[in-house]
Amino acid sequence: MKRRAFVAAAFLWLTPADADGDAPKHFHTPAHCDTDGGSHVDLPPGYFYDEAQKKAADVEMKRLQDAETRLRAENTSLRKSADPLPIGWKTLVAGLSAGVVGGFVAGLVYARK
Repeated sequence: MKRRAFVAAAFLWLTPADADGDAPKHFHTPAHCDTDGGSHVDLPPGYFYDEAQKKAADVEMKRLQDAETRLRAENTSLRKSADPLPIGWKTLVAGLSAGVVGGFVAGLVYARK
């Protein structure tokens, strides 16, 4: 945890403040930091967030995950309630088969009269 805090502090020390304050810092080349305490940190190229930006990103990620979970549940419920054939395909096939057989039998009975 100390290393993480040190890297965040070194990062903030290395980079100037942004005007908007929300954008992550982007290093196009590796960076090196020496602190007053004599510690050395090498940072690879990439994007870096300070602690406040990381916390805000985590809160937003959790909010989006909760919203996605809620929307999936609502969509599942809506699809079940809007099903055009709530009786199911087996019931439909059984009813049609019974109608065809019943019609065939009725045709044979009335044909003999």
